[in-house]
Amino acid sequence: MTSTWTLKENSTGELEVTVEGEAWKKAQKKALNYAKSHMNLKGFRQGQIPDALVKKQLSSKALYDMASEEVANEALSEGIKEHNIELVARPTLDVKEADDEKAVLVFTCTVLPEVTLGEYKGLDIKKADVEVTEEDVENEVKRVQDRYADWVVREDDDAAQLGDQVVIDFVGTKDGVAFEGGSGENYPLELGSGSFIPGFEEQLVGVKKGEEKDVEVTFPENYQAAELAGQPATFHCTVHEVKYKDLPELNDELIKKLKIENVETVDAYKEKVKTDSTAQKEREA
Repeated sequence: MTSTWTLKENSTGELEVTVEGEAWKKAQKKALNYAKSHMNLKGFRQGQIPDALVKKQLSSKALYDMASEEVANEALSEGIKEHNIELVARPTLDVKEADDEKAVLVFTCTVLPEVTLGEYKGLDIKKADVEVTEEDVENEVKRVQDRYADWVVREDDDAAQLGDQVVIDFVGTKDGVAFEGGSGENYPLELGSGSFIPGFEEQLVGVKKGEEKDVEVTFPENYQAAELAGQPATFHCTVHEVKYKDLPELNDELIKKLKIENVETVDAYKEKVKTDSTAQKEREA
């Protein structure tokens, strides 16, 4: 096999491989045998049809195309190796020409772009200082407590606070008409989570079980539903339950639930958090 490589625009190029001699004969033979094994011809058992009759049933182009597919992977592999091509996607194949003696295969390839570096030495850049504070560590520990927290139902006359969960039905309307996707039932909403439209959750602070409340909001300008973007809306909410988060005690038993190798105490976990956070910030810096 012989090949040429031509780099074109936009990190694409053409690898042209000429397959001839024994390699092309073997590819044609494999293609013929494949056609023979799948051909039905009256008077012959499948797979036992003479080669001459198989060729009569196939066009030369069909046989050459099948043979090209047989040898394509080998041709591509050798061409890539010869020209040190770095592919970023599977090439497309075109049979440029083919006859009994040879085939010319053209692979259109997408390759890694060539990059010319500008001046990068001597730049006045300082690495950012890395610091993991006690607050950083405590915030990560708090996330562990949150993960294993229980939601406990408040007394009926207890008002919802920021950080509580309210279980609500809601129906959204615009100009008095309900809109698609604006309703829900028994939805557990954590106040302050930021999961609803800005301003929605804050208006539910202070509600109690059994209360109904209209929440007035304006959809963000970049809201995904174009017909609602930047528009005012009203959500009629019915409160079924108010719950508060009961955090578990921070102790060694809680840390053991994390199942981290060689970390079974609060102190060991805090040390690991500090080490991991420092390494992460070093990478970012």
